[in-house]
Amino acid sequence: MRRSAYDFADRTAFITGAAGGIGRATSVLLAEAGATVHCADRDVDPYPP
Repeated sequence: MRRSAYDFADRTAFITGAAGGIGRATSVLLAEAGATVHCADRDVDPYPP
């Protein structure tokens, strides 16, 4: 069975820099595509006051 290029079911992704910007957007898109996403970042709040 051929898989779609955007089907990430049964796949796992580990995203660094996931608190904001490109890392956050990538995390969201991969999760929406069905991947199990693990996120990491040095900062809890990417935009401190």
